[in-house]
Amino acid sequence: RALTELRAAVWPLAVVGLTNSAIPILSITWAETRIDSGLTAIIQASAPLFTALLAIRFSQDQRVRGSRLAGLVVGFAGVAMLVGGKPSGELVAGLAVVFSAFCYAAAGIYAGRRLKGVSPLVIAFGTLTVAALAALPVRLFQLPDHVTGWKVTASMLTLSIAEVNGTVEVAGA
Repeated sequence: RALTELRAAVWPLAVVGLTNSAIPILSITWAETRIDSGLTAIIQASAPLFTALLAIRFSQDQRVRGSRLAGLVVGFAGVAMLVGGKPSGELVAGLAVVFSAFCYAAAGIYAGRRLKGVSPLVIAFGTLTVAALAALPVRLFQLPDHVTGWKVTASMLTLSIAEVNGTVEVAGA
């Protein structure tokens, strides 16, 4: 059943894999070599604004009107102020983060329309496989100088397995 779903949705999965993972991750990675993480996070928070903007045209059930539309305009004005207030080298990096937020929004709306009825496991597997394959050529040119030691690798595996099993608790949660 999962393989049938995967085959039937291969092109929408590819589009979502590229626009929801590969392109924005590479864009943010590049941008964060030029602007700090805090600013990146704030600009990245504009993704819901783009979702609302795109919904005006592409999604009847998520449209905003009235005071919410005014809030959308104010939100974009705030993002423009954050991005525009940077020196020119940082401006391009800020715009790269804005572009990644737009990609996330577009991917969400597209997936909502084109991947209805596809199981979440198939969506996750398909989109992340496409993203990994798309990013592979870029990553091959940026191989690390050294390989992580066995202690770090074992620690990461332990945390990953514990998290998957739901046994890791966050402090204060």
